[in-house]
Amino acid sequence: MSPPAFKLGQEKTAYIGLGSNVGDRIANIAEAARKIADLPGTRAIALSSLFETAPLSVRGGPFINAVMAIVTGMGPHRLLADLLETETAMGRKRQGPGPQPRNIDLDLLLYGELVIREKGLIIPHPGIFRRRFVLDPLSEIDPDLRVPLTGGGFSEPVSLLRDHLGDQQVVKIGSLEALA
Repeated sequence: MSPPAFKLGQEKTAYIGLGSNVGDRIANIAEAARKIADLPGTRAIALSSLFETAPLSVRGGPFINAVMAIVTGMGPHRLLADLLETETAMGRKRQGPGPQPRNIDLDLLLYGELVIREKGLIIPHPGIFRRRFVLDPLSEIDPDLRVPLTGGGFSEPVSLLRDHLGDQQVVKIGSLEALA
């Protein structure tokens, strides 16, 4: 399947997951949020509170997680490339098999209503439906948001999806402004 056509000048709302479990986790999230807001043709519209979460299948200490909503004129492939470049610029090194501790992790969670299944780009991000550390901050900034489904249609609102996951040790610790 070829990527969906994207016409210049079309703006889409995208949601990005931010996470850090190495170094000054809050400063890492703040720097990444600034860099994302500064991407060409992009403006930040919301940043969730910060949530502390136990790592899932990753060594190291707890993560600080957040979700950022942006409006962007760049297509999903370019946006993902810029997010990966941001990780690299911030010192993230991808090494070894399996998940590793990371100073910054940026995931393209949603891009408009697109559903993409390609090597290297899956939208909606496959972890959305399994991870409270994504659903809690996502439902905070847009509780009525419905995630597009692979087979067509949309999920329940994210505020209801999060309730099906039970306790995954996700603790809201406050806004970036209050903690930075």
